[in-house]
Amino acid sequence: MRATTFLSSSILVLAPVITAVPSISGFTLQWSDDFTGSSGTLPSSSNWIIDTGTQYNSGCPAQWGTGEIETYTSSTKNVALDGNGHLAITPLKSSSGAWTSARIETVRNNFAPPANGRMIAQASIALPNLPASQSQGLWPAFVCTKSLEGHGQY
Repeated sequence: MRATTFLSSSILVLAPVITAVPSISGFTLQWSDDFTGSSGTLPSSSNWIIDTGTQYNSGCPAQWGTGEIETYTSSTKNVALDGNGHLAITPLKSSSGAWTSARIETVRNNFAPPANGRMIAQASIALPNLPASQSQGLWPAFVCTKSLEGHGQY
């Protein structure tokens, strides 16, 4: 029988979604975050790194290599728990037209399937029901990459 690993988190962007870590037959949960905590607080620093600025300090091209126009912050106006088991990442536009938002990464960087096994990474995201004219530029994403020594090109 092949061993399996399961990882899970739920991140909310702008609109509430009800999620629970599912049980998947044949897989063993190795890591998850239920985003428990008081409304308006940052996610656990034991699970998450909050990236700030417009690039990594270790050689990533400006604007995170993807031409992003926002500046990432650790402000609870941009990234905060909602008190109901969700993480809200909220982009904000200032009166001068500058955008801020949030970008987080797991502290843990050794996710891997067991020998001869499989791994599932599962996450959920919800966006507000907006007309296309108001949702242009929203690029929600979950990215799974190998450990990035010094956050180089990926």
